[in-house]
Amino acid sequence: MLVGVQGQGEQPGSSALRGAGTPWTEEQRRVIEAEAGARILVDAGPGTGKTATACARIAWLIETGGLDASEIWLISFTRTAVHELRSRVASYVKDPATIAALRIATIDSHAWAIHSGFDERASISGSFESNIARVIELVREHEGVFEYLSTVRNLVVDEAQDIVGSRSELLLEVIHALPEEAGVSVFSDDAQAIYGFAEPADGAVEGNLPEQIREFMADQFCEMDLSQVHRTQDATLLQVFAEGRLLIRGQGQKGAERLQAVKDLIGSSNHGRLGLYRDDLKSLPEDIEDAFLLFRTRGEALDASSWLAGRPHRLRMAGLPVCVHGWVSVLFWDWVEPYMEEAEFTKRWASRTPTSSVNAESAWKLLLGSFGRNDGRLSIVKMATRLASASPPLELSTPEFGATGPVVGTIHGSKGREANEVRLYLADSAFPNGDESSLDEEARVVFVGATRARGRLHVGGAASKVSSKTLKPSGRAYTPYHWANGKPCARARVEVGRARDIDSAGLVGIRLFHSRADAEAAQARVMSLGSQMWQGYASSTSEATEWRYQVCLNDSSDRLCYLSSTLNHDMFAIAKTVEEKVRLGRTRPPSQLRYMTIFGFRTIALAPDDPARELLHSPWRESGFLAAPMLLAYPFAYFR
Repeated sequence: MLVGVQGQGEQPGSSALRGAGTPWTEEQRRVIEAEAGARILVDAGPGTGKTATACARIAWLIETGGLDASEIWLISFTRTAVHELRSRVASYVKDPATIAALRIATIDSHAWAIHSGFDERASISGSFESNIARVIELVREHEGVFEYLSTVRNLVVDEAQDIVGSRSELLLEVIHALPEEAGVSVFSDDAQAIYGFAEPADGAVEGNLPEQIREFMADQFCEMDLSQVHRTQDATLLQVFAEGRLLIRGQGQKGAERLQAVKDLIGSSNHGRLGLYRDDLKSLPEDIEDAFLLFRTRGEALDASSWLAGRPHRLRMAGLPVCVHGWVSVLFWDWVEPYMEEAEFTKRWASRTPTSSVNAESAWKLLLGSFGRNDGRLSIVKMATRLASASPPLELSTPEFGATGPVVGTIHGSKGREANEVRLYLADSAFPNGDESSLDEEARVVFVGATRARGRLHVGGAASKVSSKTLKPSGRAYTPYHWANGKPCARARVEVGRARDIDSAGLVGIRLFHSRADAEAAQARVMSLGSQMWQGYASSTSEATEWRYQVCLNDSSDRLCYLSSTLNHDMFAIAKTVEEKVRLGRTRPPSQLRYMTIFGFRTIALAPDDPARELLHSPWRESGFLAAPMLLAYPFAYFR
C-alpha cells in the first residue's frame, strides 16, 4: 500500500513544539501527514519522538484528515500513559474539546468494553487468558462486534513491540475486522522489546505485534522510520542511543556477546561510575528529584527503597496497588446517600481540609466529569463502581507510591518514561537464565534502562551474592538468605504491600475491629499519614484476628490496619522453600516484620454489589470508601 503525504502546510501542534524548541522533522511529517486510510508500521528508536508523533498523527487526522475523534482508537500499553496521551493530543489541536470523544485506552480496557458489551456472560473475575480468548471469538464471529468495529476509521497503536501473546492475537483480529478503508498506524521499536521474557507469549501466535504484521499483513502495510533523537543533545547519551541500537539490531552475535557488548558500551559511555547501589544511596545528593534509580529486578528495587528508609522517594513498578487519591476517602467514608450536591461537597472539603494538589472547585469538576448526573449531582454509586475497578480514572490516581524525591523502580516499570538523570545499577554477572532468547532480551532491557536519560547517565553495581526470586502465582518477590555468620539460617527478605496484601476487612472489618469506634480510630490514624514518609512494623496476632499481621507505626502500638491472609499463605510457602535448603525445622512465618516503609495513604473503593461490604462496620458498609496505608517494604522474615 502506498502512503500518500499531504502538502507542506501548517503542522499540527507545530507552534507548541517549536515553542519548546522542537519542530517536526521531515521524517515525522511523513508519518503525521500520511493519508487517513494509510496503514503504516513505524520503526522508531528511543527518544525519537515516537509517542509525540503518534499523538500529532491523531491531531492531523482530526484537523486535516476529515475524521471525527470518535472514529479513532488509540491503544496505549499502560494505564499511566493513557492520560498523558490524551493531554498531548489535546495540546496539538486548535480546540481541545474536539478530542473528547477520542477512544483511548489500554488493550485490556478496549477488550473489556467489547466483552461486557456483547457477551451477557462476561465476568470481570475470569482470568485474563479466558477473557481475552472470548473477545477474540467475538471479534471473529459476532455481528454486533463487526458493526462496532465498522465505526473505527483509524487505529493507532503505541509501544507495539511489547504487545505479545494473546494481546497480539487480539489486535491482529481487530485489524483484520476493520473496514478496508480504515487506516492503521503501529509505532514500535524492536530494540526496546522487553516484555517477551517478563510476559511469555500465551496466545496462539508467537512473537510481538510488529513481527506478526510483517508475517501476515506485509502487503497491507508500508514501513517508515524515525531515527533522529530528540530526547537529548548530550554527546555521550547520543552515542549510547545510536551505538546501542546498532548492537541490539545487529546480526551474527550470540545473546551473551550482545549483552556484554551493550554493557561495555554503557560502561564506557556515561557520566560517572557509582559503585554498589547500597553505598551510593548513602551519599545520594539531597536535591535529586528528576531522576530514576533503576534496577533489573523487583527485589533490588525494593531493597534500595528500604535502604533509603524515611528519605522521600517514589516507587514505580508493576504489581503495586491502584493508588486512588486519599482525599476521596476523607470526603466520602461516611456518606451513605446515593448522590451528593456541590454545596455538600464544598462544605466537607472546607471542614475536612484534605491534603491535595487540587482545590475544591477543581476536585468537584473532576468528579462531576467522570461520575456526574444530568441534574448536576454526583452519582456516588457510579463513582464507587468505577473506582473499585482495576482501571479507575487516571486523573484520580497516581502512577507510583510516594509524592516527592527520585523514582526508584525496575527498568520494566520505567518503560516509556524519561528523567533528567538516570542512575542505572547493573549486576556484573550475565543474566542467570542463559538461553539465547533471554540473553538477547536482557541486552534490550539494559539498553532501555540507559536510554531513559535526558541529561546524565550514571552506572552503578547491583551485584549480590543472592538473587531475588518470585513466588508463583502471587508474583511476590523474596530473597532467601540461607547463611548467617557461617551457619545455616532460616530467613528471607519478603515483599510486603502487594495489591492484595491490604483488604477492606483488614481496615474496618467487623471480625477484626470490636466496634465502629475502634475501626474509626484506626481509619483516623491512616488518614493522618498524609503524603509523608513513615516507618512502621507488623506483628503477628492470634486466631481471634485470623492470625493476620497488625501494622503499627514505630514507637506506637496503635494499629493502622491488619494485613490480609494472602501474606500469611505466601509466608508459609517461602518458609517451605527456605527449609528445603537449611533443614532447621522452621516453617512458620515470623512473629514480627520490621523496617516497613509507608508512603502516606490512598483510597480503597468497593462496588455497591461487592459482597465484601457485608463484612464491614457501618458506615463503610454503605459508603464503600476506605482509607488504606500506602505500604511497600522488603523486610527480613526470620522463620520460626
